[in-house]
Amino acid sequence: MELTTGVPKACASTARMPKDSQRLIRQYMPASAYQGPAEYDEPPLIARYTDRMIDQQNSAEVLAQLLQKTLNRLDAMDLRVVLIYPVPEVGYVVPDVLARLAMAGRPLDSFMRPASLYWTRNQRTIAALDGLRSTRGLVRIRPAVRLCDQNECRIEHEGNPLYLDDDHLSRYGAEQLTPLLAAAFGSP
Repeated sequence: MELTTGVPKACASTARMPKDSQRLIRQYMPASAYQGPAEYDEPPLIARYTDRMIDQQNSAEVLAQLLQKTLNRLDAMDLRVVLIYPVPEVGYVVPDVLARLAMAGRPLDSFMRPASLYWTRNQRTIAALDGLRSTRGLVRIRPAVRLCDQNECRIEHEGNPLYLDDDHLSRYGAEQLTPLLAAAFGSP
């Protein structure tokens, strides 16, 4: 697995970022989550990992090795790293499920996903992420803390879908992570 930065290496600030990247950051990062200067001192590293990407037997070990190698490089560059853990996946297209519940006259909060599915599916990935060490400090953000309780993971909040589809957070869903992001990046 190759980890790549979401920003080209030469782009250390939003002024030098491609215009599309600047627009997407402004569009999808809730204003309440980031109120810092226009320039990024620490460009984002963006990577997605699932067990399907690497041989199932060795995937957690390979993930841990590659991430630790990347983290060591970022430490050497004196960059702070914010690690966002997996988001619970629903397995159903949430807006469709909510529409069907509404048409049937059932409460929207009557459909939740067992938290055990999230923990079982992600246990090796979470263990690999938990094992990472940094000399500069590593900030860990765990979306499941905001989206799940001990037994279930929510798919809606106050009638608003938390997901666009079966596994991508809606803007509203992403905004539910704002307290975690504000704590990691600093609140205004």
